[in-house]
Amino acid sequence: MCWHSSASGAIVYDELISGDLPDLNVVTHILEVGVGSNEILGELGVYPDTTDSVFVDLRDGFRLESIVVTKFPVPANGYKIGFNLLYADSLRHLSINQVHLGVDILPLLNPLWGPGFSLPIENDIIEISLLQTLSGNTYGFNFVTSQVPIPAAVWLFGFGLLGLIGIARRKKA
Repeated sequence: MCWHSSASGAIVYDELISGDLPDLNVVTHILEVGVGSNEILGELGVYPDTTDSVFVDLRDGFRLESIVVTKFPVPANGYKIGFNLLYADSLRHLSINQVHLGVDILPLLNPLWGPGFSLPIENDIIEISLLQTLSGNTYGFNFVTSQVPIPAAVWLFGFGLLGLIGIARRKKA
């Protein structure tokens, strides 16, 4: 299944409307994001459905700028959600709690295994998984993306090609 967002400030996926995201290691949902704000809203269910997983598609020239926690349950006994991001064969993790509400968690993710990756994350697919020990709690994450700029070399090549075409037309005339 694939969901697409092209408008800035869009809710890309809402479990209450679009259905439950699958459990860990059974990722079937690919979310295609647009430039700007792309929010994912969900609820981690009752045991054994205490995980959600999703792919976020950044392949069409997008860069992931930030991941902001927009919705988090009122804490009970130090409640946390485990947030995992898999990218470039490296897994990053952060235990999220109420303190992270409104905070960009992308630079806070800690390496668990793999060679590590550097920011920015762009032009690829990332896998997001959420895990919890308690059940029935809602969450929200805002994935803010921007367009990857076209390198100056591409512009220079394009103008050079147009110049050669112009010269070729003058020679024919």
